[in-house]
Amino acid sequence: MTWTAIQRWLRTPQGHWKPIELDGIKLFDLGRVTVSRYRYRGINGISNPWPEALTGPLPTA
Repeated sequence: MTWTAIQRWLRTPQGHWKPIELDGIKLFDLGRVTVSRYRYRGINGISNPWPEALTGPLPTA
């Protein structure tokens, strides 16, 4: 299939993308996922979400 044929197949006449679905299962819509970004992560910035025991050196066996 060419890209033009795929667009024709997956778009409505108004130009909006249709949800991709096969046998009643819809493809996950990545456009609906929110993105959160952090400007700075320093000493006084955002705290580390991991416990101190997990951030240290690995134990030797």
